[in-house]
Amino acid sequence: MQIHSFFQPIISLMHRRTVGYEALLRAQTPEGKAVSPLAAFQWAAEHTQVEQFDRRCLRQHLQSFSALNKDSHWLFLNLRGESIHAGNFREQLLSRFLLRQGVGKERIVLEILEDSVKDPGLLQDFVRYYQQAGFLVAIDDFGTGQSNFDRIWQLEPQIVKLDRSMLLNARSNSRRQRWLSRCVALLRETGALVLIEGVETKEDAQIALEADADLLQGFYFARPSPTGECDESALADTVHHLHQTALSQQLVRQHQQIRKHQLLQKHLHQAA
Repeated sequence: MQIHSFFQPIISLMHRRTVGYEALLRAQTPEGKAVSPLAAFQWAAEHTQVEQFDRRCLRQHLQSFSALNKDSHWLFLNLRGESIHAGNFREQLLSRFLLRQGVGKERIVLEILEDSVKDPGLLQDFVRYYQQAGFLVAIDDFGTGQSNFDRIWQLEPQIVKLDRSMLLNARSNSRRQRWLSRCVALLRETGALVLIEGVETKEDAQIALEADADLLQGFYFARPSPTGECDESALADTVHHLHQTALSQQLVRQHQQIRKHQLLQKHLHQAA
């Protein structure tokens, strides 16, 4: 199985620029046929090599990222649930490898699926161990499966990534938009930054901005590529226009509320 790394930019709305990249697997058969990441790991499972294949992917991502010379950006690395076990508390080994690649561990964000580990105590120990070693931790796909806020309070990750389904549901439903905003606010109370992924359109980006998310990721800003290419000047303009649109919409809503309040006062006076 041949593997390659693609990188998708992660955007900060506050800083109006790229602040990190998620490493994504691209795999091919020896004959050159493209294989999805899911199929690649199914192949590894059939050969009882899931953990070894996962490590190979991580090495590939780190080596490829090091070659890009992104000295001030985070690298988001997905961890398989099989990698989270008592025998994998090996921070020194990972730190030495990072040192050889010239990547500081404070720039590594370990992405973990919230319900990927059945033992909550083991997951908490794993997260604490790598946080204390200087790594960042992100909980991925929050909002699906058995997601709950209690677990986030227990794990205290630095970043929580909301599943794209939450954004899809909010597209044409004002109540779900309000729930998205409340969800972001609640997660912020845990001390985490909130990242909304799956931002594919301007409408998606506007909803995410209105929800007060910290970070965004999706095709609207940039597609994954081997270099994680993104036009930073165009990106800054795009985010600026999003902020301007949000401000205009907020002013319109305020004026509507004032008119409603004035109309209500008028009716009350007439009734009196």
